Amino acid sequence: MRKLLIAALLMLVFLQLKAQTDTTYKGLVFRNLTYEEALKVAGKENKMVFLHGYAEWCHYCKDMMEKVYPDSEVGAFFNTNFINIHMDLEKEGAELNKRLLSHTFPTLVFFDSKGTVMHRAVGRHMKQILLQLGQEALDPRRRLYTWQQLFNEGNCTPDTAYIYLRKLEIANFNLQQDALKYLSKQKPEELKSAANWKIINDIYRDVSAPFMLTLIRLKPDLETLYTKPAVDRKFTDIYKQEFAIRTRMLDTAGYDNLKKQVKESGLDLADQIVDYADLQKAKMKSDYDLYFKLGEEFAKKHAANDGVLLNEIAQGFYEKTKDPVLLNKAEQWARKSVELNDCYTYNETLAGILILEEKKEDARIVTNHAIEVGIKTKANYKKAQLYLEKIEEMK
Repeated sequence: MRKLLIAALLMLVFLQLKAQTDTTYKGLVFRNLTYEEALKVAGKENKMVFLHGYAEWCHYCKDMMEKVYPDSEVGAFFNTNFINIHMDLEKEGAELNKRLLSHTFPTLVFFDSKGTVMHRAVGRHMKQILLQLGQEALDPRRRLYTWQQLFNEGNCTPDTAYIYLRKLEIANFNLQQDALKYLSKQKPEELKSAANWKIINDIYRDVSAPFMLTLIRLKPDLETLYTKPAVDRKFTDIYKQEFAIRTRMLDTAGYDNLKKQVKESGLDLADQIVDYADLQKAKMKSDYDLYFKLGEEFAKKHAANDGVLLNEIAQGFYEKTKDPVLLNKAEQWARKSVELNDCYTYNETLAGILILEEKKEDARIVTNHAIEVGIKTKANYKKAQLYLEKIEEMK
């Protein structure tokens, strides 16, 4: 870690010195300015400030310094249009980061000369994506600040809300508060619109808000409009994520409270969601005896005609046991999933189980079929090809 820090700092110094002493250097030039000084220069030159916010442990920050910023096209664009500075947002930039609230690095922020955030994003950006980000910052129609103003005007359309919330997501903001702010203002009939369903389905994830009960009451109408499988998937996915978070955080009380909330919500999927959460909790805690028990119960109770769930449980058994009785159960679930949907993934799962069961000829037939399906559907079938090698080695 110390070596990585030293290398990153040396690279920053190197780029600055090279830019000042080597006229052949055409990359992005970071000026030796504080944030406050950069704002003053930006005002004089009528430009925005571009901040590369980094942390000493950030590998992608160093990667951009070495591979992206030295590019001549990047340099020409950013040196012409911005006052470029860099700052460790956990050290000298910690005070600024109290306002930016960034925990993901690199953090790329564009300020006007008054310090207003006009646009931002997080994560490593390679050349073309970085240039696109800079172009968006310069364009009032595309920058985050413009959409934030439109969103806060009060007469925000669903399309405006969706674009703004997506831009918040790119910027790594917690967008749930703003999503809830928008959705809570909509009347029940308005929430059923295709544009609002898109926001609910793609973005909304806050199960703790009272608004969740509104969605549950609207569920039958949403199913009529957007199909029951699609609506069911939204509800199961949103709760799956929340239960997983509480399990990873060892938040037993929070986990139990969420179970109680789901059971009392009136949601038709409540039992399935809670049972699935307990199944995954057992797996995450490596309590495989409990996992196998709950998996068998879940398959019988909730997954009899659900290929996705049957394949998932079969795959879980395949990964965690060599017990012939349990593998035979997994084989039956895998065969049923293939019957429901003859796709590459389900055939691959079945083939793997048959190999563990040492059913050589069955495994060969299923594996060859998986490859055929993979070729037809342009799936990655390399694992099935490896299975054929294993099959040939079987007695």
